[in-house]
Amino acid sequence: MLHQFTYPTGNQIGPEAMAGVLRSVHAANRERHSVELILADREGSIQFFIECPVELRAILLVHLLDAFPGAKLERCTDSLLQRHRPNLFQCILLRPQLPFEYLRRQFDRHDPMTAVLSLLKNSGATRSHARITVRLWPARESRCRAAERSFRLHHGRCYSKAVQQSFVRGVVHESRIVRLMSRLLAPVFVRKSMRSPEPGDKLTDCLFETQVCVEVQSDETNVAVASEKLTDIAGAFALFASNENQFTVAAAGSVRPVGHAGLLTPNEIALMWHPVKAEVQVSKLQRIESVEVEPPIELPIQGRHARLTPLGRTAYRKDKRLVGLPIESLRRHVYVTGKTGVGKSSLMLSMMTTNMRDNLGIALIDPHGDLYLDVLCQTPKRRTNELILFDPGSDQELVPFNPLDTSSGIDRGRVADGVLSAFVKVFGLDTATAPRLLHIFRSALYTLVEQPDATLIGINRLLTDTAYRKAAVARVSNPAVREFWHGEFGRWHERDRAQFLASLQNKLGAFLSNRQLQLILGQPKSGFNLRRVMDEGGILLCNLSKGRLGEDSANLLGALLLSSLQLAGESRADIPESERRDFVCYVDELQNYSTTALATSLSEARKYRAPLFVLANQYREQLAPELRSAIIGNCGSVVTFQVGSEDAPFWSRHFGGAVTPESLMAMPKYHAVANILIDGMPSGPMTIKTMPPPIGIGAKVEKLKRQSLRQFARPRVELEQHTDALFG
Repeated sequence: MLHQFTYPTGNQIGPEAMAGVLRSVHAANRERHSVELILADREGSIQFFIECPVELRAILLVHLLDAFPGAKLERCTDSLLQRHRPNLFQCILLRPQLPFEYLRRQFDRHDPMTAVLSLLKNSGATRSHARITVRLWPARESRCRAAERSFRLHHGRCYSKAVQQSFVRGVVHESRIVRLMSRLLAPVFVRKSMRSPEPGDKLTDCLFETQVCVEVQSDETNVAVASEKLTDIAGAFALFASNENQFTVAAAGSVRPVGHAGLLTPNEIALMWHPVKAEVQVSKLQRIESVEVEPPIELPIQGRHARLTPLGRTAYRKDKRLVGLPIESLRRHVYVTGKTGVGKSSLMLSMMTTNMRDNLGIALIDPHGDLYLDVLCQTPKRRTNELILFDPGSDQELVPFNPLDTSSGIDRGRVADGVLSAFVKVFGLDTATAPRLLHIFRSALYTLVEQPDATLIGINRLLTDTAYRKAAVARVSNPAVREFWHGEFGRWHERDRAQFLASLQNKLGAFLSNRQLQLILGQPKSGFNLRRVMDEGGILLCNLSKGRLGEDSANLLGALLLSSLQLAGESRADIPESERRDFVCYVDELQNYSTTALATSLSEARKYRAPLFVLANQYREQLAPELRSAIIGNCGSVVTFQVGSEDAPFWSRHFGGAVTPESLMAMPKYHAVANILIDGMPSGPMTIKTMPPPIGIGAKVEKLKRQSLRQFARPRVELEQHTDALFG
């Protein structure tokens, strides 16, 4: 049976582990079946193969996977190698100058297989294919006894061994007769006091009868080149020889010779055939890009867990079970990380598709627009009336959004704080760098939320129009806010006041001068009620494409939406927990919208069942330190795709060392390491392969857009008239 053997890219285990595997095979192979260790240049890459009988397959599999964690031994058809049948052949044999000595055993500076692998690969200029086969089987008892006699003859205390050897070789020339004469004359030349084999001697180890064969296949036009390649590969085996034992070419032709097997230990064989370490750089050497981690025995299943949200399938040998998150696990939030283009958006699309089909309420904040359209294509027809499309970059009808709207009963102070945290995120400010600016801005927001039909567009008027400010402050119920306007603000000199307000007005003007933001944020009533969307299980899709809105404007809208979602979820404290419908919020490129309040919401949103966050970003340094800690501490499920060199050591430690940093950096596309919650407890890391989402129907997109706009949008002309009146 032919098997392909592949091992992880980050392998740090060398010939010592391979020697241990061979010893186990020797102990189990009582029938003396032959095993072939093959190195082949196939399909443009260098691959490892093992050919063994059925009786030894389980032994090899168990010991190889134990010695090389993450490796694969997969059965393949013999035709994989028979396609390149050799027309040039050489058999390399061990021809000892002295009886039964070791091959070379010490390689301090380099792996000796590097040269052999470099010569084996196909340069591409020719169509020749090479193969090295190490054929071995346990040595017969007669060969072992002969080896012991040779050992004692060679290591015995001789009066004159040189005279003995010269006498024997001078009398006879046939090798068998030489060995016979040596045994007969040994008592004459060798003393009786001979030492016994020591633990480090070759006789104390198990022995294999071993053949090494090199084969090259080529077409008729490249015979000379193939012959040269054959000679080079055979010559490379001189690296493994010692002064006493040399490799020589014993046969050449198109037929493999029989016999001529030298006695080698597992250590000697392992030096010639072993998985090379990660630092050995050989182009075209096939390795497993990532380690496969064994999943837990019990995984959530569809029948036992309601509303299972699939992540993918396990990627561990032949185990391809479905991996999903029950709603109880979603309530503890999900964090997805990985480089751009590795499959984060595809995973979220699959999850949202399932959520919509299970009648779960969802929200999406997408900074690019592609995921927004893909989810729109997957929307079930029966949920058309629940769909809200918030697309502020549109040049047609727009859905207004007023983050200062308190008509749903949310505490006014919390609304003002939420809006302030969104602007602080976009401004990049904190109390240490701009304390006075934040103090003025906070007081202005606390004043605006108590005004009828207040919007963010009116904040400049509040700061500059004395009559309007006096009327607005008269409606404020918070005495601390009134004291600020009447006391501190009123005592400032006009020149100082203008200077203090200039910085805030400049920052606000950079956003509120954007015409699209004016039309959307300048309306007293939002086109949708977030509390109602959560309670009724609606679908809110937000297209915050930076290319259409500008980066700063898109980030501000996203931060305002995220803050409003958090406040709407917390307002559900007025209804019993059993009546709160689960609502999942998906946020792509989290770093663009994350505010300081998000860290607190991760620990509290589970109680309100909204929003249940599925957060995604590329690397940890994009996030503020407190948010990084909150994600690790509160996100029950973590899915890590391919990451960079800075993040890989951290996630390797997070997964308990089950995955090496090198494997995380080389994770294939659409593959990830997941640690999910199962019945409230972490499952431990496992490798998964995400599933492609079903193909959506693009033709229904326009129909869905028209239906949503008819329900929630307002004509652009009407929005412009109301916004222009605010500036009049």
